[in-house]
Amino acid sequence: MMHLKVLPKTWKILKKSVRNKLFRLFLQTPYQLVNTSFALVLAGLFVYFAWAPSDEVNLLSCSYKKQFGTYCYTCGLTRAFSDIMHLDFKSALGLNADAIRVFMFFLIQFFGRLFLNIIAVRTNISTSKLVIGDVAISLLLLLFCFWNIFKWNLSLL
Repeated sequence: MMHLKVLPKTWKILKKSVRNKLFRLFLQTPYQLVNTSFALVLAGLFVYFAWAPSDEVNLLSCSYKKQFGTYCYTCGLTRAFSDIMHLDFKSALGLNADAIRVFMFFLIQFFGRLFLNIIAVRTNISTSKLVIGDVAISLLLLLFCFWNIFKWNLSLL
């Protein structure tokens, strides 16, 4: 009978311990809170794109296509993301040639946010150095993944 009385106390301590570890890993500093928030938004989008068939995914209609009658460089990305989540890469590339590169940006950002939270907790790197490195790497990745879209937008000027 003694074991039954100890079990709830042990469970409460374990729950508190797990809760403290999660707090320390994801919410301890503003930087970690931002990383966690961004990762949760991306996770939500990944779940949505994995759940919804690409022919039913149409979050936004293209204002460029409405105004000029031609496709812009980002047309098809939403449906292509859904195709990528369903592992239909051929269809995704047919919808938008840069879909995989753009999708990879968001996927790398998702895992990067989680990885940076772990680094923030387990190393002695200052938050300012982490932020500078994070911004530099994210900007380089952004330029690489979105280069054709940036180039297309600059050609419109």
